[in-house]
Amino acid sequence: MCRSARTRRTAARVAGAFALTSVAAVLLASAASAASSITVSPSSAPRGSTVTISGNVPVSGTASCASGDPAQLTSTADLFPPDGLGPQAPRDAIGNFNITYTIPPTASSGAHSIGVRCGGGAVGVSAALQVTQTPTTTGVAPTTTSSTSTSVVTVAPTTTAPRATTTTPRAAPARKSSSRAVWIVLGALALLLAAGAAVLFFRRRGAGGSD
Repeated sequence: MCRSARTRRTAARVAGAFALTSVAAVLLASAASAASSITVSPSSAPRGSTVTISGNVPVSGTASCASGDPAQLTSTADLFPPDGLGPQAPRDAIGNFNITYTIPPTASSGAHSIGVRCGGGAVGVSAALQVTQTPTTTGVAPTTTSSTSTSVVTVAPTTTAPRATTTTPRAAPARKSSSRAVWIVLGALALLLAAGAAVLFFRRRGAGGSD
């Protein structure tokens, strides 16, 4: 076998090994990147509201960092003022993180991409947050219905007690009349007696004179 043929075979083997190594590196990187994740809930919210940002950065492998390193959130400067670096989210032993964030009132409306850095490098994953305008509350003056209350005055029925009619017995006048009649009779008798006495006196006197 000639030297040129051996050289070509050796070069082919080296190229094949390099290709396999490259494919393996790409697969490992893809696997490590797939293990990293980030989500925003809710994915659409108005300025001034609170959202929850959670995810995972592996503690081992490619694109990983130690569990003691926090997940550094990144985005635009108006979402994470003043320089686009957001809050740092602590991670647990397997790399999970969870943090709440209030969207500043200066954030611009529209889609914002939130990424993650850990251990000084970018993880390579991101989540979208749609910032909407703050709803405008229109104050409606309460309508006051003036109700006219009608006072019902209950008048108790007036009971008029009938006046007792006192009938004066008529016996009294009768008694008075009878009393008067008695006195008249007595007076008449007295007059008669006086007249009789006078007549008797004058007769006796006349009789004595005649004698």
